[in-house]
Amino acid sequence: MSKIFIMGLANIEVTCPVDAFPLEYSPIQFMSFKLSSSVSGVGYNLTKAFKTLGAEVELCTILGKDGNGSVIYNEMTGLGIPEDGLVRCMDQSFASVILYDQEGRRKIFCDLKNAQEMVYPYEIAKKKLMNSSIAVLCNTNLSRPFLKLAKELNIPIVTDVHVINDLEDEYHKEFLTYADILFMSHERLTDTPEEFVKKLTNKYNTKIVVVGLGKEGALLYVREDNFLGRFNAVSLRPVVNTVGAGDALLSSFVYFYNKDKNPYEAVKKAMIFAGNKIGYNGGASGFICEEEVNEMYTQYIGG
Repeated sequence: MSKIFIMGLANIEVTCPVDAFPLEYSPIQFMSFKLSSSVSGVGYNLTKAFKTLGAEVELCTILGKDGNGSVIYNEMTGLGIPEDGLVRCMDQSFASVILYDQEGRRKIFCDLKNAQEMVYPYEIAKKKLMNSSIAVLCNTNLSRPFLKLAKELNIPIVTDVHVINDLEDEYHKEFLTYADILFMSHERLTDTPEEFVKKLTNKYNTKIVVVGLGKEGALLYVREDNFLGRFNAVSLRPVVNTVGAGDALLSSFVYFYNKDKNPYEAVKKAMIFAGNKIGYNGGASGFICEEEVNEMYTQYIGG
């Protein structure tokens, strides 16, 4: 299987459990071994998930020149990511703080500094794109110049618009236009997921759409077969934290689809991969390799 191209961001993530939402005010609360700090962010989460599954990855991202940037850089190179794609042009690293309750609900505070104003070196990304079979372009401004390039190179484009609910959304319109494979969450949809996908695919020429439905699983649309249907979530372990569940769903679907070009098997295996991941804390933890996914697939789904 050829390489998977990723353009996305990485940050230092701090997670903190809370008793319930909304929070009751108190000036201080002491904890023991409850706060966790790790490298995360969509670009890193996808990269680590793909590498754990067994894919070769071409990652393009921007990093800070500070100490946290060095931590992120070392984590990425430790995964075997080529150094030339890791451009350290930011004065400060990106950061996020995530509060999550016992039901797995979360509140994310994300600080991307001035990332939306940055421009990634075009020739570096072009070279890596040309060496890849599929491109995952995260929905940041950094990715925009490479949507057209990937299309010109006839490389399938995957993106995640996360909590979109408006097909005329100016920020996401370009991503919606170019995407061959589109991911999103159901969390802010005002229509049913089925109704929204029908409207979406009547307006845009998206080939495959996957809508994450949380504990209800996922909705899959395949234009080629005129298929629109739901796939149940797979309960493998108690839910600890749902942060990164969407990244796990996307990465595992893309990995298996890029390998076999079967979206139905890919979404079923993505249910396994994401179902295991949410039993762990942190956006980039709880990933399993292809062999483990296949073993669980046989056990829980059959095959």
